Amino acid sequence: MRALEALVSLGPVTMAARDLGGYLARVAEAACTALDFGVCLIYLRDPSDNSYHVRTTRGVGDDERGVKLAATVPALVLGALTTREHQLAHGFGYYVRGDDHVWRTPLVSRCFAMAASPRVHQCSWLQGDLFLIPLPDGDGPPSGFLVLDEPLDGLRPSDDTLLGAMTLAKGCADALLYGEMQSRSTRNEHLYNKEHDAVQHLQTLDDLRNDFVSTISHELRTPLTGIKGYTDSLIMHWDRMDDDRRRAAVTKISFSTERLNRLVQDLLFISRIESGTLPLERTIAALDEPIASAVHAVAQSFAGQRIEVRPPREAAQVLADMDRVEQVVTNLLDNGAKYSVEGKPVRVSWARRGSRVLILVTDRGPGISTEDQKKLFARFGKLGHAPRAGHVGTGLGLYISRNLVEAMGGRLRVRSLPGQGSVFAVTLPAASDTSRAWREG
Repeated sequence: MRALEALVSLGPVTMAARDLGGYLARVAEAACTALDFGVCLIYLRDPSDNSYHVRTTRGVGDDERGVKLAATVPALVLGALTTREHQLAHGFGYYVRGDDHVWRTPLVSRCFAMAASPRVHQCSWLQGDLFLIPLPDGDGPPSGFLVLDEPLDGLRPSDDTLLGAMTLAKGCADALLYGEMQSRSTRNEHLYNKEHDAVQHLQTLDDLRNDFVSTISHELRTPLTGIKGYTDSLIMHWDRMDDDRRRAAVTKISFSTERLNRLVQDLLFISRIESGTLPLERTIAALDEPIASAVHAVAQSFAGQRIEVRPPREAAQVLADMDRVEQVVTNLLDNGAKYSVEGKPVRVSWARRGSRVLILVTDRGPGISTEDQKKLFARFGKLGHAPRAGHVGTGLGLYISRNLVEAMGGRLRVRSLPGQGSVFAVTLPAASDTSRAWREG
């Protein structure tokens, strides 16, 4: 009957418990209720130091509980208490009398000096007696053990009680093992997912590397083909070429060489950005000078291109690297001029907006679809639009520009619709009293 009561008590505990502490507390409650003991302590093994620690108590006073919870029982002590001479009939646990010789060993008595504080009875259960039930863990050392004390009837446990205690301990051990298996399963699943994500990431990086190598090969091949083709023509047909044809061939070689040089420089620049080795010299300054320099550079490259400059009514100062600001605006103006309809102006304006300075570059090009905008700022993110004759880009300008802007604490976005041109918006941190103090300091 006692065994049945213990099993009934343990069943809902095993099913309902979610956390270890709550589960063990209910096991201790079940042990005391079903087996008529006033005190129950549950120890669990710590594999890191091969010792046992109290994890929960029931029927222990507040003053005593702290001492018990702090107690550590080395495996050696547990071995001294679970010898054959202390084993109960049928292997139902271990009973160590309070006057047993084992308590003369200081290490043993120190571990359980506070482990039992039963009432004094003139009966067979004596003060200091210890009833210990291991939690079996296969062929290895016990995963823990229960200590039961202060039987309500003041008697040593009967066979029925012993069987119930062992059933309870076995169920508890099985539940702990199941919980550990679930925990390991969860950890393994987590590790698997982590490894799977790492493999997927490496696969993505490998795909990106292959795409990058393929794209680079194509981008390098285009100017190199031009250089080689015109060079071969000059070598083979020099005597049959007049000065104009020779000059045209050399001009084409120079154009292809310049394109190749821009590509190499852009790639080196990207490498410095992505590795974090690109220095930024932030200063507080107005945008008039870097924007004027960018406008002049683009106007020189695109003869006859109108560029409208609309400065703010009040000076707008930023905290940024002015050389990089000029580089970004040059890229955006160059991009706008390259794809705008000839005769249509490209406009650049800027103004302060709260804690930011907004730079807008507006063109009258073919516009960009929402789908194409997703790849616009990628490396070699070229779209299907044909640039103005003689102005082929590397496909890296916008990628570089966005990285530069973000490195300076800003953002680069685009608003565009097919057939309606595009507006590229750059926001940069505006100079404030704080940034001025930082700069002066």
